[in-house]
This record gives sequence, C-alpha cells and structure tokens, in this order.
Amino acid sequence: MSLFFAFFTTALSYNIYRSDCVAVLDAYKYDLTRFTGQDAFIPSTDYATYYIRLCPDPTMTGSTMDVFVMQCPKKAGSLCRNIITQNSLDYKPRNAKNFSNGIIYYADSEPFSDDNGRTFRTLDIEFDLECDPSVTTNDTVELFKQWKFTIDDTSRAGFITVRGSHESACPTIVPSPTPTPPYEPDCTYIDRIDTNTSFGISGDLKNLNDGPFGVRAPLKIADTDYVLYYQACERMLCPPTYTCGTSGYSSAWLCQINGSTRFCTSYGVGTEDVDFVPIDSSQLELGMKLKMSDRKTGKSVELTLTCATSEAYPEGHIDWPDTATIFEGKTLEMRGGASEMCFKPIPTTTPQPDSVCHFKTSMSNRTVDFDLEDLNLGSTGWEKPVQIVGDRDHPDSHLIYQPCGSMICPADTYCAGDEDAAIWLCYTDDGIKQCRGYGLYKNNVSLSLYIPSTIDSGVQAKYTGDLKRAGDVIFSCDPSIPKHQLELPETVTLSGRTLSIFIKTSDVCSTSIKPDDQNKAKISPGAYFLIILAIVVVLYLSIGVLVQYFMKGIVRVPNYEFWGQVGACISAAFSFIFSCGKTTEIALESKYDKI
Repeated sequence: MSLFFAFFTTALSYNIYRSDCVAVLDAYKYDLTRFTGQDAFIPSTDYATYYIRLCPDPTMTGSTMDVFVMQCPKKAGSLCRNIITQNSLDYKPRNAKNFSNGIIYYADSEPFSDDNGRTFRTLDIEFDLECDPSVTTNDTVELFKQWKFTIDDTSRAGFITVRGSHESACPTIVPSPTPTPPYEPDCTYIDRIDTNTSFGISGDLKNLNDGPFGVRAPLKIADTDYVLYYQACERMLCPPTYTCGTSGYSSAWLCQINGSTRFCTSYGVGTEDVDFVPIDSSQLELGMKLKMSDRKTGKSVELTLTCATSEAYPEGHIDWPDTATIFEGKTLEMRGGASEMCFKPIPTTTPQPDSVCHFKTSMSNRTVDFDLEDLNLGSTGWEKPVQIVGDRDHPDSHLIYQPCGSMICPADTYCAGDEDAAIWLCYTDDGIKQCRGYGLYKNNVSLSLYIPSTIDSGVQAKYTGDLKRAGDVIFSCDPSIPKHQLELPETVTLSGRTLSIFIKTSDVCSTSIKPDDQNKAKISPGAYFLIILAIVVVLYLSIGVLVQYFMKGIVRVPNYEFWGQVGACISAAFSFIFSCGKTTEIALESKYDKI
C-alpha cells in the first residue's frame, strides 16, 4: 500500500499534513495507524448493517481496501455499497484553541438511492476522539462498545457519529508542515437566459469539491473498470493507496485496479483561469462544459454538466455517469448532472458595496438600502430559544446570531472544532452542551432579494459553514420594529444541512425614491441642450443691453435691426404658407423689392 501525503493551508490558518491514518495539524501530530487492519465494527439498524473501520485494511484487495464505512441494506435484493472511502476523510482539531484536546476526522458521503433515483440520501460520518492517555487498547470492536455512537440512516441527510476517548488522540509535537503554494481560482459563474434575464445558471464550482482527495466516481470505459478522483475547483496529490505516474497535483486522477497494482494517471490540472463555458449560450439547457488538461501527461478531461435529472438530487454533488469515453487515447469525456446547473432566480445585482454586508437596489421608484452591520448586537449577538422543524428529530435549541460579524464558540460548549461563526445553533445532547456553526465568519455572506423581481419580498442572506452546512436568513419587512432592531422567530427549519431562519426588521422595508432623485434621473441630453441654450440667450441679452446702454445711452435689444429683419422674414414665411402662396398687402409693404 503506497504512502500518500498532502499539505494544505486551511481557513483556520494552520498547515495540514495527511498520511495513512496520520495527520499533522500545525505542530501537532495525531497517529491512528495502530488501528490499521483491525476488525471492523458491525452495528445494525432497522434499515441496514454497517461495517465501520477507523483505518483502512491493507490486507483487502480491489475497491474495498480504502473503505471506512460499508452499508448493506436489509431489503431483499439490495447490494452493499461503499458509503465512506478514504479520499473524503479530512481532519480538524477537536478544540481550535487547544489542539491537545483531541482530533475530529470526518467525511461527506456521495448521494445514494433505494428507489431508482426518485429520492436520494446522504450519510456522513464524524469520528470525534478526545485525548485520554489511559485508554490504550487497539481493539476497535471493544472500543466501540465503550464509545458512544449514533446512526441516523432514515433522514435525507443522515449521519454517523462516533465519540470516544483514546491515547491516539493525544498529539505529539513535531515541526509544522510546509504549506503548498496558494491556489485561488475564480470558480464562480453566472449566465442569464437571454429571453428572461431574471433566471439562469449561477453558482460556484467549489461547492462540487469533496474532501482532500476529491470525489470518487467508479466508471466503465470500453468495458474496463476505472475509478476517477475528481475536484471541480481544487487540486490534489496522488489518491491514497494508489501509485501515480506523475508527481505533483492533479484535478482528475483516472485510476485502475489490477490485482495488487493500483495505478493512476492525471487527466487534468486545475488552473486559476477556469475553462467553464456553456455548450450554447443561446440554449443554456444544453449544459456547461468544464475543461482541464495536464501538460506533463498530454491528457485532458471534459466534463459536461447539465441540470440533475432528479429534483431531489442534493446540492453540492455531481450525479456521475456509469460510463465514459477516452477520445483518441487522450481526452476523457463524460457527462454528469448537478442541481447547480438547473435554472434558478439570479440574485439581484447591486453596485460594489462598502462591505460584503451592504445591499442596495432600486425598482419601480422604490429602493432598499440594507446593511447587516446595522443589526449587530454588541459582541454577543442576538439569542433566542427555538424549536427545530425539519426532516429528522432534533432537540430544542438555542439560536445565536450576529448578522455581520463573528462570535467565538460559547464558553463550556463543544463546537466540533468550529470557531468564529455568525450563526450558532446550540443544544444539549447526552448531557453535553454543543453548538454547530451554520455560518462561519471565514466564509463571506451573500445578499439578494428574496424574490428577485419583487422589491418588497425581503432580503436573503446566505451563509456557509463546514460539512456543507448552510444558513439561509430571510429578512422580511415589519415597519413596527424600531430601526436597526430585529425579531428572531420562535421556530427555525433544518432541512438536510440548511438552516432557514425568517427574521422581521424594518431595515429591509423599501422607501420611495426622493423626487429630486427622480427628476435628476429623468434629465435627458436634450434637456441639457435646452438648459445650455437658455443660459446662452440670457447672457447674450444681458451683456448686449449693457453694451448698448454704455455706448449709445439707450436700452434696447442688441443687433436690433438684424432681429427686426428676422421677425419680418418669419412673418412673411407664415403668411406665404398659410395663405397658400397668395401675397397680401402686409407682405407687399415689407422691405422686399416689389417685382
């Protein structure tokens, strides 16, 4: 089994080194290799039987070597599926202020279905290990009997949590890893429908990434089985348990297992200039194509993404195909679906604000000028007990919210390694006070009208946290609430990993645009011309009269004779036009020569 390494700089400003069941966070090394090859723990629920490992088993062959969680549904005819594999596992300290407290390693699963794609579910895992030098046994079956574990496999967004204590969670001090060079591509995209610019495709490819070694997708190419490790907007080193043909980073490792040989080839390396364009800009429903290439191998990959065929397919995941093709031995071509590629309302654009918390827009002589920072409450934020409504049971909780800022993990509370959040949802589980961040300060908030075409619909603030958690805060207008105050709800909704909060405030109430602003906005180029012309005429008359007065001692229009002739000409023209060319006595008495 090959050794693999990874260095990354995380949002908490420490470097990470990863190896097989080894992690170095800053200068703290956690070694879990003592669990390598140990027997799997086999818990069971009404739905399925599970095989759970703390480390991979090098004695296994094929695709099961790097499986941490296998699920075997009890329904007749169902096949076992690999839920969590090593590529998705990542690490973080149990306490961001005290790395010696222990370690958390966790992973997101890919969606799976039991009803031929009508509905989908996910089942994530979190190993939460606290440092305890007195617990030294390596027998995982015995440890699982002592540790607390929870399996929720009936919810749309299920989870497995394992919480316990062990000597392996006590770190040793080592030199801090060297960080990798920064990689900061712009992976956001937006394309509006030509015939309806309020809708289109909008999102961020980073949401489709997964774990330090990408998404694992089994593929069949020309009747041969492969495994693709893919990051839509990130780079990764050689996947765990494999040998790769090139050193360095790739965004698409295509791997083949042949007995004990596990070999990967890079088909594309992400660049900061992301090549992600519509198939046809006039027909966005055809999808968008993401292209990457690798100059070292001469290979490339083209992934065409369209709207996920099922409305139930979870966001943040790619619905991978079963098959792909390699064109001329060089280009890996495949198609996939993602909810991010479906048409949706495009957030209302707003001029560059003073800060990320400022939103301003106008529509139909009404305007909304809203700044989240005005709603901040000291350094502690707003707090209120809330009931949770969602797709699974959840204990009543305590909501803590700071609209534009951050709050540290509350005292005497376990926050699963999160710090500095704008949204905390706190509760007590098995006597332990816990909080989860649904809007981490390290991730910027985005603001838009709740309904893009309706200015009085309110303003939506979107926050993001770790493990694909998200917070949607919808501010609705309530003129009775004093300015820069808000009213938290009694109930919040937790659907999957998204926490939705409806808040009342007068700060998002629209106001009429001032008449002065309206008039100013209506001044046209023709109006400016007339204003300038009027000024010129006034100056001409004023200066001309003064010159006549001082030079001749009389007060009259300048160039009096000239303007008299102009008046006579205009009079003659009117007479000629309206009398059908017949000359009148008045015209004949003018100073024109008589013929």
